[in-house]
Amino acid sequence: MDSMDSSPSMIKLSFSHVIIGALSMAVVASTGCFRSVNIDTGLGHYAETPYWGRKDLLPSWLPLPANTAVNIGYVLVGLYWIDKIRHIHQTTKSFDANAYMFYAFSWMSVLYGFVQCGRILLQHHVLAVLDQWYTLPIFAWIVIWSHQSLFGWNSFWTLFIIVASISSYGFSLLNRFGFEAALSCHIIAAVYSGIVVYKANRRRDTLSAFFKAIFCCAGFVCLKLLDGSLAESSFFFRYLSGHFWSKIADFLQIHYACQFFCPKLHDA
Repeated sequence: MDSMDSSPSMIKLSFSHVIIGALSMAVVASTGCFRSVNIDTGLGHYAETPYWGRKDLLPSWLPLPANTAVNIGYVLVGLYWIDKIRHIHQTTKSFDANAYMFYAFSWMSVLYGFVQCGRILLQHHVLAVLDQWYTLPIFAWIVIWSHQSLFGWNSFWTLFIIVASISSYGFSLLNRFGFEAALSCHIIAAVYSGIVVYKANRRRDTLSAFFKAIFCCAGFVCLKLLDGSLAESSFFFRYLSGHFWSKIADFLQIHYACQFFCPKLHDA
């Protein structure tokens, strides 16, 4: 990647790339081409008690307060890493490609927080599609990041993986569980890529971050699947539901993924 003049210019570049990609996907989704995709919408699909049983106290636009508020975590994690990498980048000018990977990944986290929040508040099918669809390139970025970490920046490889990842959502049109199949492949690819990176540079802090990310990834999947069952087992989960805790696990896996690649900055 060509050297950039400053950290702010790299931040702006990564932001523009993420926004352009996200808007392109949003335009496609808004055409209705994914109308046939079976996605849960409506408050009945969430275990959290609507308005926490106090509709007289909460505004009408906030039916799921906990599942709405938790999305700030994605924004905070993304902004935290943007700021952290900006400070490192100001003193170490030799890792522009590595910094770009961090910035882009962090902007994806920030964007996803707003998309997920929009889905919870509006319960609109297009936002539900984007919520699922945006998840795929986030996991694909780990594969790209791993390749860059091992072999250096490759524009063709990056574009190929992103296009393949985005296109894989088309499986949701072919089968009821098409998205789940595509997401599973993305998760497996991300985990495998992380293992390859670790084997190439065995460090205790890297291994710790890797296992924390795997643990959070498992929590993200399992807690979401157990949303209804947990609410049936305990009154507590009718307010802070399995879906709520799955979102915490989700943005924490983003945080630990950044921690996993962070040592590479100091090796650059």
